[in-house]
Amino acid sequence: MDNTTTSAKQQIKNIFIQYIRQHGKAPATPYNLMAELGEDEKYFYDNYSSFNNIEQEIWGEYLTETVQRLRSESVYAEYMVREKLLAFYFTLIEVLKENRSFVTNELSARNGGFRRKVLSDFKNGFYEYINVLLEEGMDTGEVEQRMFVGSKYDKLLWAETEFLIRFWVRDDSKNFERTDAAVEKTVNFAMDLIGRNLADSAFDFVKFLFQRK
Repeated sequence: MDNTTTSAKQQIKNIFIQYIRQHGKAPATPYNLMAELGEDEKYFYDNYSSFNNIEQEIWGEYLTETVQRLRSESVYAEYMVREKLLAFYFTLIEVLKENRSFVTNELSARNGGFRRKVLSDFKNGFYEYINVLLEEGMDTGEVEQRMFVGSKYDKLLWAETEFLIRFWVRDDSKNFERTDAAVEKTVNFAMDLIGRNLADSAFDFVKFLFQRK
């Protein structure tokens, strides 16, 4: 992609976000959006095929920005997996706060419910990030390698992510204090599930008893 195309796509994304912030809704058509730029409709379709394409790309950039901020902190590399997961969610919320008017409109009932489709690029990037974290946790023993369910950990954590985004969108507490509490509780719950726990100890004990017979 050349710089001209990149610049045009960024220009369209910026005006799309600005339009939603100002009007509280998406433009009716690409023609209406391009009128804000003083461009014809072809300019839009030279870069995007639909508003969904723009929305998915914007959300993908939120994920990228979150991970870049995390990795720019030297202390992040020293964190345990639980701490890295907490840092991820707190950083994600900070990124979303900077774009709250746009985000709340994006994920509201504009189309009759929570709009998962716009999160597709974000979700793909999340899986890339979280699977690296899970592998790290398995190497350090923080994440238990369980047969069958171990391959589903990333889906569990995606469900947690979607829950937290929904929670934050609806949170009207001061400084989003309830969201901060929700992050801590859900991360602790998830790590207790995917880490070594009482069920694993019980299984090992039963196996030990049978092996002695």
